[in-house]
Amino acid sequence: MSTVEGRDEDRALALASATESDSEHLIARGIRATQDGPAVQVGGSHLLDMLELDLRGTLSRFTDVTGTKGQSVVYLVEDQQVVAAFALAGVIRLESRRAVERLHEMGVEVARLSARWPHRSVR
Repeated sequence: MSTVEGRDEDRALALASATESDSEHLIARGIRATQDGPAVQVGGSHLLDMLELDLRGTLSRFTDVTGTKGQSVVYLVEDQQVVAAFALAGVIRLESRRAVERLHEMGVEVARLSARWPHRSVR
């Protein structure tokens, strides 16, 4: 997690969590919420593209480093400014792990492919 200077990490995490609490999947284009203040939006890079917002400084560096680790980044936008970025790593479900292990036992090579993030595909 990374925030712009002057932003409290706990508050940023609470806002992002509350905004995306009913979502089961990463929301690329974003979710918008308002309550007693400016609109808060949470989403991936498509959200930033739609809002025509650029990353600078700490958040840009955080995004670059996170991408090299194969993680997705979700951004918190408040009052039309990107104020925080969160790294998310995919978790392989237990049932998927078992299926892959069984396929390996059968001599089948398995690869995880991602059209969205081709550089993240793993074997």
